[in-house]
Amino acid sequence: MNRNFARLAAVSAAALLLGGLGSAAASAATVLPEGDALFAISCPQDDQPAFPTSAQLWGVNATTAVSTPIGSGTGDFGTVCAGQPAWNPLTNTAWVILLTDEHDEPSVLAQIDVATGAVTPGALLLDDGEPVPVASLAIGLDGAAYAISYTQLYSVDLETGELTAIGDTLPTIYGFSVDPTTGKFWALAASSDLIEIDVTTGDFSFGPPLELAGLYGFQIDSAGGLWVIGVNDDDPTLRTQLYSVSSLAVEEPPTAVGLLTVTDVGQPFSQAVLLVPGAPSLTPEPSLAATGSSPAPLIAAGLLLVAGGLALAVTRRVRTGR
Repeated sequence: MNRNFARLAAVSAAALLLGGLGSAAASAATVLPEGDALFAISCPQDDQPAFPTSAQLWGVNATTAVSTPIGSGTGDFGTVCAGQPAWNPLTNTAWVILLTDEHDEPSVLAQIDVATGAVTPGALLLDDGEPVPVASLAIGLDGAAYAISYTQLYSVDLETGELTAIGDTLPTIYGFSVDPTTGKFWALAASSDLIEIDVTTGDFSFGPPLELAGLYGFQIDSAGGLWVIGVNDDDPTLRTQLYSVSSLAVEEPPTAVGLLTVTDVGQPFSQAVLLVPGAPSLTPEPSLAATGSSPAPLIAAGLLLVAGGLALAVTRRVRTGR
């Protein structure tokens, strides 16, 4: 079977499973549009031995937050967190950033297959040869990629990892997403404010606040609804709360969907939510070989760096400004 059609069939099947009708109690909550699929990616914690694997992908039921493992993650990166991932609508690929819990080492780009959970490591994220701890990624409707290192916006070359700074200082940013209904870029600040960002200039304007604490990431679905994840601070063990919001206008308060829960295993911690919108492009994926260069040096460099510095013991996540 053609690889693209196999992936699209798997994503569509997951969407039918994950975006189901839900209970009467959840009927007032935001509904994931038909064809969209919601995922989360792991951030291993020392006090959660049931979830030891980096880059573990889960399919997330948008009405219950019950999460189903897809694949088995990767051992190549030791215990590192996934930052805000993004879907490329032109190549039908998901990209994720892997970084240390303290965000004190360079970030590494990787592709993650939403049908199988397979992880393919790629380039280090570098600005003029200098490593940058990037935590958030977004990809436009035209396939152009952008990243935020907390207060600085960059354009990203997904092949080489090269970063180019855009504009001046931003408010501290955690989540980053493109709005598939408009093509505009929105970010989620540490203050819980939504921020619209002009990725050509770096200019920004504040939108409404979500008025929630401890938020990490968000995505916008094909109907303009928001899906937000944050830490549950009521317990010493970090767990992840999923919220939904009807629109960027935040006309109603966010709805708490529930804690991410893997049946018969427990409640993992994640700071990375990924939404694959319905009816993705059928444009074939470009072959890495077609670029004229081998990905092996980039992968080897990433793994060497990880072996030397990224595989740090993950401690309880505390972010400045939360």
